[in-house]
Amino acid sequence: LKMDHHCPWINNCCGFLNHRFFFMFLFWIVISCLHATIIQGCCIYKFMFRNWYTVYNPRRQHLNVSLLLFMCFSIALTLGVLIAVGLLFICHLKLILRNRTGIEMYICEKANLRKRSDEFVYPYDLGWKANFRELWRPSGDGISYPVKCGSSQYDLTIEQLEQKRQKKNFSEEYEIVRAYNGRVWAFKHGFSTCALQPWLLHEFRLPVAVGERVLVSRWSSRWLYGILMLTNCGDECNCHIIRRGWFPKSCAQLVEMSVDNNLMENNNFKLKLS
Repeated sequence: LKMDHHCPWINNCCGFLNHRFFFMFLFWIVISCLHATIIQGCCIYKFMFRNWYTVYNPRRQHLNVSLLLFMCFSIALTLGVLIAVGLLFICHLKLILRNRTGIEMYICEKANLRKRSDEFVYPYDLGWKANFRELWRPSGDGISYPVKCGSSQYDLTIEQLEQKRQKKNFSEEYEIVRAYNGRVWAFKHGFSTCALQPWLLHEFRLPVAVGERVLVSRWSSRWLYGILMLTNCGDECNCHIIRRGWFPKSCAQLVEMSVDNNLMENNNFKLKLS
């Protein structure tokens, strides 16, 4: 249903029918932080020139040093929230004016980088005015949405499936030579491995054992990301759960094989499940 992301602050997924409430939530946070910053800034300004204000308005009570310190601490917190939420608000405003979600933006970025014979056209971009109206009055039903002329409802789905197929073709198989327990603080594998790990909260770590094989699709300087493979899946395996995630690069080595053997392995392997 046009999912954008899962927001832990409101404990709900943002997407169809409730994306506008999240957008208003960001908007009013920015406005309230601006309002608080202006008020606190005026108080600090009056404290800096308190001698002038004391002469012309001696009966008015002014800030003391303790209140000034509290005001400086408060304005620092307010500016931090304003910058962080303000950048998030700008990012979501750009997505809304293009009628995209965060997931669709990720798909479009990969579509523009992928080699193709024809240019990729995002099917749901109806113009910024119509896109902004879609936020307040969605014309879709949660599954089907209006598209631009010359596009269909399945253009984005076809593109995503093609990206997954291409990603699988470029994946490489690694064999585990050192066990990893799946913990974030992997000091046993070296300080650089622990310090240079991918700090992605929505992606898990993959516990691996010696002898297992992983189909790796992403790399970093010290970590690999892939799907756990198993050629012989017993009855005790839960074949509806896919185990995937990051694990240290030092735990695995690349499996060298011929093209024919590689095709046979890919056709016969099953995903190992926890």
